[in-house]
Amino acid sequence: GQAVRDAGDHFACVTMDWWPSNKCDYDVCPWGDAGILTAPIEDERLVRALHGLGPVTLRLGGTQADNITYVLGEDSGIACPDFFSPAPPTLSNNFTGGCFTAERWQQFHDFCSAEKDCRLVFGINLMNGRDRQEARWDEPCPGEWDWSNAKALIDATVAANLSVYGYELGNEIQCLTPETFAGDVHTLAALMDEAYGSAPHLARPRIIVTDQLEWEPLFFHRFVPLVTDVADVITWHEYPLGPGYGNDALDDEVMNASFHDRFLRTAQSAHDTVSSLSDGQLEVWMGETGGAFNSGHNLTSNAFMDAFWYLESLAGFAKSGHTGFCRQTLIGGNYELVDKETLVPNPDFYALSLFSMLMGPQVLSARLTAPEDQVRVWSHCTATSYADASVTLLALNYLDSAVELSLPSGTSGATLKVFQVTADDLHSRSVLLNGAYLAPESDGTLPTLEPISTTGPTLGLPANSYTFLVLPADA
Repeated sequence: GQAVRDAGDHFACVTMDWWPSNKCDYDVCPWGDAGILTAPIEDERLVRALHGLGPVTLRLGGTQADNITYVLGEDSGIACPDFFSPAPPTLSNNFTGGCFTAERWQQFHDFCSAEKDCRLVFGINLMNGRDRQEARWDEPCPGEWDWSNAKALIDATVAANLSVYGYELGNEIQCLTPETFAGDVHTLAALMDEAYGSAPHLARPRIIVTDQLEWEPLFFHRFVPLVTDVADVITWHEYPLGPGYGNDALDDEVMNASFHDRFLRTAQSAHDTVSSLSDGQLEVWMGETGGAFNSGHNLTSNAFMDAFWYLESLAGFAKSGHTGFCRQTLIGGNYELVDKETLVPNPDFYALSLFSMLMGPQVLSARLTAPEDQVRVWSHCTATSYADASVTLLALNYLDSAVELSLPSGTSGATLKVFQVTADDLHSRSVLLNGAYLAPESDGTLPTLEPISTTGPTLGLPANSYTFLVLPADA
């Protein structure tokens, strides 16, 4: 394959959201005590799970980020209401309040630290002082950003010598013009300049914007040139599978490789647009996606089948030039990587763990010479932490029947390492690696992900399976 992109050293990203336990959609309430304020981040089982994802970014954000009050530093005595929803049903836009304390902030720094190969991104409330309305950016909502509470958070973080990889500003704010939003980004940059100018021992966090609800070309064409001098990353959101419930075709769409092509085309357009408008200065991330929105779908989003859209998207976004891909969520909702009740990894946890372990930052070009649309292949140089001078091929077989993959002739006789993942059923909550079930020990110790060895030049792909194949580069 030919090298085409560099996806960076922390492409993998997982999120945690603010939702309280009474966040419900479609009469389903899948959050429990899994939100940012209540998730058991001091439980060693969850700590081990996060650490087991390898180099990873943990993003704290979501819809309610723009309701949260920070009780830190100069604002230690500020009035800080808890989450409140006026009446059932508890729709997303009904919630107000939310109180984030210095103690909880410290707990997250203990949970996600450099020692655990984790970097922390935090979404700042951009609606403080504004009247949030269901309006688009060409019909702006009234008010100006009151940044005083954000300043208290930033200053207190510096005073406590806590490391933050990046600050996001706002989450899916649809009612600010590009010009107004850009002005607020410059304000955030000034706050950070002031705080970190006197703390040269701390790395200045990156500025990550805008977490737009979707890729909006008209908005970003106006916005990007206004922030290129102060921002570091442009982010956008999308849930390409639509609503978690009410879509009878959801399972069919997950298992149709062609359905995911539109998402990947949008990714390429987003990257190319930002790169052109910023002269290549700004990175582009998928800032939040969980496949299906409104918390996903039980026994789809948390089942084996979900790995097909997820791995297709991880590989496709890396190839498009994105340098971050944030999965909603680590814990919480139906799309969680770790079950909130048992703290046992869901199937997609192992998909991401294998991707991070094997797929290095250098993206290669891979193709099938006899294309079968429901069989997809992607390739990276193998992560050097796993093996030197190797290439990893990811093969996804969406078909209900097995196929045989013919490998390059140089693989004949070469030792190939195979990580083949299957399940008893597409809706299964457990998976098998090379025929053996994956499950943690009772204390959360994760299973070792071991390959089997084979030789080329062919590789069998079972029905409805995905396979990571590590082969010597000279093969």
